[in-house]
Amino acid sequence: VRKLQLMLPMYSIVSNLSHDDDWAWILVIWNHDVINLVHVSLSPMWISCNFNDKTTGLHFSAIGVYLDTDFRRRKWQLLDLQQIIMFFEEPLVCLGDFNGVSGAVEKSGNPPAQLACMAFANFISCNLTEISNPDI
Repeated sequence: VRKLQLMLPMYSIVSNLSHDDDWAWILVIWNHDVINLVHVSLSPMWISCNFNDKTTGLHFSAIGVYLDTDFRRRKWQLLDLQQIIMFFEEPLVCLGDFNGVSGAVEKSGNPPAQLACMAFANFISCNLTEISNPDI
């Protein structure tokens, strides 16, 4: 992170990097000349940031996500994240690696587990709009 800060002096960086293997590695980077960070919440699986655009005064939020590859843990993380998202009133972007798919068309190799697909599709339906991959 320090190397990135030296290479990108006009940007601010928030990270949940940890030496503990249970913490995911997520970076949120923004131009501090244009955007103010109002509030940040860190967790092992996501970073939630509230921002204010210095020019327009618009408030918006971003959540960077890296969820567990094991569905038994990921299903609880999705439920926790869904509860957090429901409290946002301002525009929100939620992006990252969810380690989940909503259907077989999004996965190569063995077909995905139906329960895992249903849990992820249910998560997406909580006031989110999925931006699909044009290559699929």
